Amino acid sequence: GLNQNVQNELGVAALLHDVGKSRIPVEILFKPGGLDQRERSVMEEHAEIGARMLMESGNASEMAIAVAWGHHRRYDGQGYPAMPLGGHESAITQIVNVCDVFEALTAIRPYKKAHTARKAYEIMLSESGWFCPNALSSFFSAVGLYPPGSLVKLSSGHRAQVVAPGELFDRPRVKLSHKPDGLAMEQHEMVEIDLSTHPSR
Repeated sequence: GLNQNVQNELGVAALLHDVGKSRIPVEILFKPGGLDQRERSVMEEHAEIGARMLMESGNASEMAIAVAWGHHRRYDGQGYPAMPLGGHESAITQIVNVCDVFEALTAIRPYKKAHTARKAYEIMLSESGWFCPNALSSFFSAVGLYPPGSLVKLSSGHRAQVVAPGELFDRPRVKLSHKPDGLAMEQHEMVEIDLSTHPSR
């Protein structure tokens, strides 16, 4: 429901949201194990550091500054940094919060393996109060169970790449790439299929 200008500004803000991590010591940022309490406190400073960096730059938007500061704020008011008296959670920062957590869960980190999108959704849905329900629902609808770029094997044996969500959450649009015998398809055979309308696949 956001107009194009706001979407563009939000995209830039999302790209800049973790800029504060550039000031976090690398031994903490890339530590292969869990962080102790002191290290976690240092890591949590990246949100405020990032907001200050963007303010000091003189050319960052208010949205970018707000997103850098608030992307670890939870919908239920918890999270960090501490909210000033009378403050409220921003709908924009809640959108970035959902995307940020999904990316963290599905990415490889020095201290963990990547979760599948399905597992990430399960974890996110189990965290009562963490996410804005509207932002979470919109994210699920936009990405689907199999995010674009995912490689999948169909029930027919074909392999394909997800190109877009389908009308059904678990039935995306895919582009065929390999035959059931594992051989790569010719370019003209690599058709796109909406699995929502092809139940046999």
